[in-house]
Amino acid sequence: MCEKKCKPFRRLDSDFFHQLKEGKLYCILEFEHKHRKSFMVEIRDNFFDLYFLGHSVEVKRKKAGYYLIASNKFNPKSLLPAKLNNIVKEYGDKKWQISFDDIEKENSNSFDEIMTSIILKIVEYRKGDPIASAIIIL
Repeated sequence: MCEKKCKPFRRLDSDFFHQLKEGKLYCILEFEHKHRKSFMVEIRDNFFDLYFLGHSVEVKRKKAGYYLIASNKFNPKSLLPAKLNNIVKEYGDKKWQISFDDIEKENSNSFDEIMTSIILKIVEYRKGDPIASAIIIL
């Protein structure tokens, strides 16, 4: 038993749960449902890890917002349409981030476009065929 106040193990707070069930993060569940055979979501302590081919994209809350964060190796910017390019921001020396607020401002398909581009970057990194993977993903 904890001497100090212990945080319940893997408990989701009410805002995170709301955003997941019907808010800004719901698009993650929709994407996972469509791509269940190749894409995995792990939820822990109010953040996500999104996995494809063993590589992860983090979904974290920072201050009042939620962000996609990953290695520069999987930066989707070069594959995204121009309207989505400007929402990809640097995050430290070796990572990039995208705010879910910015994703939400674009359109309902923006998350799918972004995740598809990230997955293609992961396939490219793994020396796979991005074209064949795009067909599988779509």
